[in-house]
Amino acid sequence: SNYGNEGFIDTLTVLASVDDVAYIKWGDGWRMPTHAEQVELRDNCTWTLTTLNGVNGYLVTSNITGYTDRSIFLPFAGAYNNSDLNNMGSSGYYWSSSLYTETPLKAYNFITSDYVGCTYVYRNYGFSVRPVFPSEDWLSHITVSMNCKSIKMCMNYNTKLECKVYYDDDQYSLPIEWSSDNTSVATVDGDGNVTAISIGTANIIAVTHSKLAKCTITVVNESEISHDYIDLGLSVKWATTNVGAAEPEGYGGSFAWGEIELKSTYDWSSYKWCNGSRYTLTKYNTNSSFGTVDNRITLDQEDDVAHVKWGGNWRMPTAAELEELKNECTWTWITLNGVNGYLVTSNKTGYTDRSIFLPAAGIRKNPSNVGSTGYYWSNSLDDGDPGKAYYIGFSSGDKVYSNYSYYNGMSVRPVCP
Repeated sequence: SNYGNEGFIDTLTVLASVDDVAYIKWGDGWRMPTHAEQVELRDNCTWTLTTLNGVNGYLVTSNITGYTDRSIFLPFAGAYNNSDLNNMGSSGYYWSSSLYTETPLKAYNFITSDYVGCTYVYRNYGFSVRPVFPSEDWLSHITVSMNCKSIKMCMNYNTKLECKVYYDDDQYSLPIEWSSDNTSVATVDGDGNVTAISIGTANIIAVTHSKLAKCTITVVNESEISHDYIDLGLSVKWATTNVGAAEPEGYGGSFAWGEIELKSTYDWSSYKWCNGSRYTLTKYNTNSSFGTVDNRITLDQEDDVAHVKWGGNWRMPTAAELEELKNECTWTWITLNGVNGYLVTSNKTGYTDRSIFLPAAGIRKNPSNVGSTGYYWSNSLDDGDPGKAYYIGFSSGDKVYSNYSYYNGMSVRPVCP
């Protein structure tokens, strides 16, 4: 479980071997399939309703080249709910080893009846188990690829690595195990989210069925990073990196609007400039219905994370400057050193050879849409909508300019005169 209100927290998302009935009953090498492996079975085989020796079920035949003469049979064994056996002969229910992390009282399974579906259900039901064992011939076709080979990160910041598995040239769905060979320098969770802990070097390793890929993480002190800019011919010069990033493709930090520190929870209860809700704002408010009115519509220097972290003339851009960047540049979705984002190139005469890169670092409520979207704060309050400030957001298909609640964690790209 990983939810405190649903019991003891251990962060495990896959059954340990001592709790895996396939491993316990059949021995070393055998185990229950993961959710990803059940999806693989569903999507890479032909499922034929049949009766084998008087038992209803599915004949599951491989669609993989060289294996199309091979099948397994999954009987409709039904399922136990309390002491009752239901749907024997008409449905089959098969456990995976994977927890459904959104609601840890449930785990993934697939159901077979007049259709085949991968779903999740409460863990107390009695389902069948079909064990799996890795195939050496199959394994020889598998390769693993990381989205980048090396990253320089600032201490205390995060990034997300992506790992893809291929069967020959086709992308394949398999479970990935993530690890760090130096957890005192950098750690990684089960989704490839890396946290830089201390100065030094660590290798982040992704493994599936003994095949692996590696990314070297070099962690540096943020104060040692020099900050540069690109003159795009606009009203301000734009920094080449995000706050908290050591390289142009680095995600850097996610900051709530008007806050200068990273945190683990992004909501109104944790937001600095209110007393727990949008209606109790203590700073940056123009409407008495939402708390203390001070009519500040631009961040003070001491609340501007770009100025506080970088000093000098650096600051967060205004809403007008974000609008200018949006309208006076060509935005091209690219991948830079394995990181998705927009290459933003000036359209101003004499500056059309100049660009900045804005990585798709997602948004922090929980880490969300990393690699597919980007959100960048301005320093400007939306004075017509208390509790919100202007930002620019984008995905691979479009870019927008809008407002968002203060508490959300977004990227910051500094500007200077």
